[in-house]
Amino acid sequence: MKKKFLLVATIMTAVSSPATMTSCSEDEINTALQILELFLSGNELSGTAWITQDSMFAIEFTNGTSGNLYDGTSTAIPFTYVLDTENNTLTLTYSDNSSEVMTVVTYTANEVLQLKRSNGKTYELYPFSDAEE
Repeated sequence: MKKKFLLVATIMTAVSSPATMTSCSEDEINTALQILELFLSGNELSGTAWITQDSMFAIEFTNGTSGNLYDGTSTAIPFTYVLDTENNTLTLTYSDNSSEVMTVVTYTANEVLQLKRSNGKTYELYPFSDAEE
């Protein structure tokens, strides 16, 4: 499945390259390529943690399918997640079986992850590292 998607993505890129290059800025193209890289790599989020500058929202991806959300408190809200490559979405399913769909607005590995939550609020997150180690 991954190979088929990669083949289709490569063909679509080759076919649409002239139109894409003339209708989008370089920043828009780089953002699209970074998001595509996130989805093609599958587990790039695995083992990473992200936090807003004001520390009011954080998300950690403990492995390739689960993680924890921190929304204004230090209490972890466990979830499982799925990346949707067609819609640039991240679907979190919580332990009570409720779910939330977030849009991946921007992604640059080890630099920034921008997520738009289902409530319409957009969060710009940066890698979290434990500086006290």
